[in-house]
Amino acid sequence: MSREKGEARREKREGSLGFSLDLWSSSLAIRQSRCKHHFAHSFLLSIFLVSIFLVSIFLLFTSCNDDLVSNKYCNLPARFTFSPVSSISQLNSSCNNPGEWCTITLSGNKFYFTKSDGSQGEANRTAIEGYTGFYMGLSGFIVGLPNIPEMGESVSVVTCYDLACRNCYDNFSVTKRMTLQESGYAQCPSCNRTYNLNNTGIVSSGDAGKPLFRYRVYFNGNTLSINN
Repeated sequence: MSREKGEARREKREGSLGFSLDLWSSSLAIRQSRCKHHFAHSFLLSIFLVSIFLVSIFLLFTSCNDDLVSNKYCNLPARFTFSPVSSISQLNSSCNNPGEWCTITLSGNKFYFTKSDGSQGEANRTAIEGYTGFYMGLSGFIVGLPNIPEMGESVSVVTCYDLACRNCYDNFSVTKRMTLQESGYAQCPSCNRTYNLNNTGIVSSGDAGKPLFRYRVYFNGNTLSINN
């Protein structure tokens, strides 16, 4: 009888121990499941936050880039298309040779293309009107190919400025036509500022001021189109 009672007590202890082990295993499994769930949740949250950060950086970069582009060009209306560029030697050399520039002006029924050395080509007004009409900005245009690329660019592209002095226009609301000088400069006869055409039209001498008004321009080899 005593032996039977001992075995019963042993079986009872083993049963209790087995139950405890089962309970502990279940608790451990639950904790492991919760840890895995927490890890997965944290991992997904991290991916989400990193994605938000990268998108924000991209949008900021795009916005800054758009601001740079929009600040490069003025908001003044300008429209002029001419082809074939090769028919006017002054314009042709200015669009194809780095560091060369010419002015484009309208007088009477003719357009004049003038280099700094005084050489001049001309075209009938009706030839220009045959495209899409024209609007000569404030005082006409300065067109050429800078001899150094702009910051961030690998090659120079044809560039167009307004022939009017930007600072005289901003300060006094008058349009003072500049004179084209050698080596890629333009000077205002009124305020005596000199602008560097090869360096985004910034003031190179005289009182400090803003760079020249700049227009959007397209050149495909034989057609010049200014459209702002």
